[in-house]
Amino acid sequence: MKKQAQLPRWEQTEQKYNPTPDLTSDAVVYARLSTVKQYVENLQSHREQIELLIKQVKEKLGFSEENTTNQIGKVTLFVENQADDGTIRNASGTWSIDKRPGLQAILDLINSGKVKLVVAFDVARLFRDEDQIDSNTFVRTCKQNGCYVYITSQAMMFNFANPNHVSLFRSFVQMGADYITYHVKGTMLHRRDLASQQGQWAGCGSIPLGFTVDQDKTSRYYKKFIPYEAHAEIWRGYYKRVIELNFNVRQLHTELIKQPFMFPDFEEGSYIGKRSATKVDGGYILSSQALEDGFCNEDHIGDFRGGDDNFIPNNHPGFIDKATFWLVYDRLREFRPDGTPTGRIPRVRYSRNNNNTTSIWKDLMTSTAEGSSVSYHSPDEHNKAGKYRVFTWIRMVESNLLCANANDLETVLLEKLFEKIKQENLDDLSEELAKAAEEGKAQLASIEQKFISLQQETDINLDEISEERQKLAKKGLKTSLVLTRLRAKTTRLEEKYETLSADKARLEVEAAQQEIIGPSLEEIAYVHTAWNDKPLLLRKNLVEGVVKNIYLDHLTPRFYRVQIEWRYGSWGVDSRIMEKHKTGSADWDQEQLAALVALYNDPAKSDEDIKKAFPDRSWSAIRQQAMKHEVRTRPAGNKDPQTSYSWNDLQLMEQAGTTIGDNSLFEWVCADGGRKFDSYYIAQMRHLHTLIKSFLVA
Repeated sequence: MKKQAQLPRWEQTEQKYNPTPDLTSDAVVYARLSTVKQYVENLQSHREQIELLIKQVKEKLGFSEENTTNQIGKVTLFVENQADDGTIRNASGTWSIDKRPGLQAILDLINSGKVKLVVAFDVARLFRDEDQIDSNTFVRTCKQNGCYVYITSQAMMFNFANPNHVSLFRSFVQMGADYITYHVKGTMLHRRDLASQQGQWAGCGSIPLGFTVDQDKTSRYYKKFIPYEAHAEIWRGYYKRVIELNFNVRQLHTELIKQPFMFPDFEEGSYIGKRSATKVDGGYILSSQALEDGFCNEDHIGDFRGGDDNFIPNNHPGFIDKATFWLVYDRLREFRPDGTPTGRIPRVRYSRNNNNTTSIWKDLMTSTAEGSSVSYHSPDEHNKAGKYRVFTWIRMVESNLLCANANDLETVLLEKLFEKIKQENLDDLSEELAKAAEEGKAQLASIEQKFISLQQETDINLDEISEERQKLAKKGLKTSLVLTRLRAKTTRLEEKYETLSADKARLEVEAAQQEIIGPSLEEIAYVHTAWNDKPLLLRKNLVEGVVKNIYLDHLTPRFYRVQIEWRYGSWGVDSRIMEKHKTGSADWDQEQLAALVALYNDPAKSDEDIKKAFPDRSWSAIRQQAMKHEVRTRPAGNKDPQTSYSWNDLQLMEQAGTTIGDNSLFEWVCADGGRKFDSYYIAQMRHLHTLIKSFLVA
């Protein structure tokens, strides 16, 4: 489809009221279901609808599914429910565009000019927004880029350059929103509330482990919870065990989490529904808090509580006797559900006020380790320097990956920050700025010359068009192949003119911004000297203004890598290795101790063999553990610093070509982003200068 301004008046009118798609441009097909349940339970129907959509695009509209020729655009399918990793997700039509990656990608393609047609089964598949903010954004984007919308259920092609088409599309969006308002929220949710008031599971929340939902319409417990005996029996055992442990749920959880699962998978044919437990191979596991909440769930004794005003005793069969349930409940909770005190002494949690030692770097810390988190621990009497800890959760058990001295780390980070800022001072950049300014002037002069040549070429083309029209008029014709080619040339010339105009405007802006774009050496020096005297929030603002992320990654017991990802592309990414002076070590388990005894008592095994067997433990730690368990002593050998390093520590230094005491291992390495004196770099340095000015003035 051509731009409207390039079409004859009669053709513009025809396209406005009877639009036909441009088959040389690409098209997209958009499909969506509201929930995962709809997608899974209606999978075959959903696939058939998608196949029908694509078939209509190919047969009715003339598109080819595969881009086999240069004349026919390709058709791309977007299924909103399916994520890039293959998982299935909810995708409500009431959600905004930024929460629907598929629709957002379509808008990006429309803005790029690659897509000129969007196909959907119904307008409601695209939007059900009551305020019509997102649907109006979609309409405006399509209108500005000449993109049509085809709705197969109405066999309607929308051209939003036509106000009538815009009004009709909006009315369909409103109808979809009204369905949500009056039918779903008004009728369906009302029925759900009625079911909940009768003690039935109405689909809200999750079904507790230990129960399933009765699907027998002849049963008195239809749609209510009934015990799932395989899980109910396990719960009864857990109640017994937690009493034996003096109601220590955390200790019980530590025992249970060592098993492959806490509750086995449901038998085939059982109603599963929604479960809040974590699914693992073979069954389900619960967190420590979820296990405690389970012990206090009134559903277990057959009572139903759908809210403060909806309590139904003996609503469904329970699986634990009430005496046992309330015995455990009263030791875990301070109040019963009706507000009666249980007599349990409230737990008081104390926390240290460390506002004066809050780190300005902590919110930037992260790690590349999958599923990991980073926490900051303020200095205290046990750890005067503070620490950063990288940890992850494995089967709901916290696992420590790295513990770094906060003072050492923050010192090198601050030094690197000052180094980066100093390299952007105006005194060093003046020569390069002058060179960039001269290049800009030369480019502007070149563009002016191109404008002159373009104008001459345009004048010649217009003269040729005029001559061709005169020839056609004499023959009684309106068009010819020559005239078509000349008009196409006019379009190309206009596009060249727009490109040159944009380049000229950009260069003029850059030339106007060649004044101060960075800090002076004097300003940078003052930032350095005044740093510790400035308020914490001011220092934090400066740091977060230039640093995007700081990655901490474990390498060996003694070494870890720190990487700084800067907000400025020209600064690249800086990384270096850090050494921990206190490494710590994990506890020895029985299997490791048995292996140590066997290796240590074997005369054929060398010290190096033993180190390799325990690559993350230092030789001194190995010897200490051996002496503790009265294993045969080995020759001590020459005392050297290597005894405090593990096998993996030494291997890392060997691969880096360094030795103990060689500081080259700890030098910064920069993956330079490359400095280019363009508008982006100028804006970047203006931002830096603004940050420093704000820091100095405050």
